Amino acid sequence: MKQFVLKRVIFEENSWRKLSKIEIPIAARLTVIAGHNGIGKSSVLGFIANASGVRTVDGFPEKSYFGTEFRSVFEEQFRLAPADISAGLKERGKILLDYECQGEIVVKQCNIGTTKKANGDVRYRVVPRTKKDGGTALSLGVKDDGKIPMPTLFVSAARLWPIGESAKVEVCKSTLDPADVEFMIRFHNQIIPGEAASAEQAGMSAHEVDIGLSEGRTMRTQHPNYHYEPTTISLGQGALSSIATALASFRKIKRILGREYPGGILVIDEIEAGLHPRAQNKLLDKLLSLGKELRLQIIVTTHSLVFLDSIYQRTIGKEAIDRIVYLMDTKKPCVKDLTIDEIREEMLLSKTAFERRKKSTVTIYTEDDEGLTILRRIIRKTDLAEHEKTKGFSIRKVAISIGCNQMIKMAKNKDLWHFSRYSVCVFDADVEGKSIETLENCVRLPTEAGLKRSPEEEIFAFLQKAQRDVDGDTLARRELSEASISWDWIEAHLNLMNIESVKQTKKRDAMKKWFRGINKERMNKIIDVWIDVNMDQVRKFAENYKRALQFVKAQYE
Repeated sequence: MKQFVLKRVIFEENSWRKLSKIEIPIAARLTVIAGHNGIGKSSVLGFIANASGVRTVDGFPEKSYFGTEFRSVFEEQFRLAPADISAGLKERGKILLDYECQGEIVVKQCNIGTTKKANGDVRYRVVPRTKKDGGTALSLGVKDDGKIPMPTLFVSAARLWPIGESAKVEVCKSTLDPADVEFMIRFHNQIIPGEAASAEQAGMSAHEVDIGLSEGRTMRTQHPNYHYEPTTISLGQGALSSIATALASFRKIKRILGREYPGGILVIDEIEAGLHPRAQNKLLDKLLSLGKELRLQIIVTTHSLVFLDSIYQRTIGKEAIDRIVYLMDTKKPCVKDLTIDEIREEMLLSKTAFERRKKSTVTIYTEDDEGLTILRRIIRKTDLAEHEKTKGFSIRKVAISIGCNQMIKMAKNKDLWHFSRYSVCVFDADVEGKSIETLENCVRLPTEAGLKRSPEEEIFAFLQKAQRDVDGDTLARRELSEASISWDWIEAHLNLMNIESVKQTKKRDAMKKWFRGINKERMNKIIDVWIDVNMDQVRKFAENYKRALQFVKAQYE
């Protein structure tokens, strides 16, 4: 089977209730759709789930653990009314879904039509028809009036139906494969610890629960063995079991299909329903890892600021395989690219929403200009720039040009809040480690093997080592050569200062003069090579720097 990836959903003008002239981008792994009640989030999920799917009657090997096909039918999930009919009406637009497969784009277009049942009753239908493309879709196995052939499951809000309110509840032994029983136990216990009996306690068995819904419908879910009857679980546990059932279903067909497994589309309404904030974060962790493992496109809706904040923090500065889509304005919905602070204020309809906030300043102090030069090159060569960028904060870097002892005293003085709480102090590597090890906002610059050297001494020693490599075999010499810094240049500039002839008391001043005497552009190249050669030490510094930065930012909360 071929893998199709949904790229976007487009609602043309006057195509579906409030949703008109709006494009909703879909990420490769997880898309979280948020917005006020009644804006149309669940409808978006319904159209996505309706446009793809597979059936056993067409040759697909298995049904899901829900007892249903890997497909969804819009009119079975949502109530439709005469006002929704758009088929054949020129003034009504269509709902378009763009898929990518093997570098080609296939577009499914939907509208709401009707057919008559045998008894004369009207039946509403949403048929995904292929937009004319010269036969591209057919060559990829997509029928003109058929769904995109991708296994699809819609975990709707019906899972929130309370067991206690149902007139009919049946419990029987589950048909789960033993591998999926183990998965269910692990999944439940990782999100709500200790709720499911272990595999040893349960004997690798599980329960199947059928709950009677309205109009004769039945909802089937799979449950691990709890420490109590499965009919007595909470709403949150029941909602979680539906998600687990869907994921176990995809695991099953992945095993069966092997290399032919194309991935799938999993759609979940009200992802956070009934779950404690900590459980929401655990669920997000599992969805991200299982989305990758099972090659799923997961599209969910939520009203949870906890869930939104968690996914937002994970997507900062990352490749866009996950994203938040925020639908704004219940009268005329539109998609807005908002920060998490703006989402929070808009969801709460705060009177200060979107006012420009005064940024808090985090000051980064170095002992001198040489330390600041090296720090800036490290930030450019690593991911530290992304960690410095945080909504509501600005970063200011200053070479304070005072002795390290004085700088330590200020960092330790709790009355000097600016230095002890709201600044990061970056010391040269020759500072005594014990003097700052208890200060969470203080770090030392890296050096080769952690040696105690000032920045200028470190670079001088680095070039001395490169000079001794006459044959040019070391990584340092090779990279310096690629940066147009030859052995002859190194020899000439090292000879500008005779270390042995300089008294110890004036050695640092002489080193600083030597460092500053080198062209800035060339010095930056030297430092960049030094970073590459000493990357292990640089990475350790980067982690310490991140922790110090996080500590200072937390003081503003």
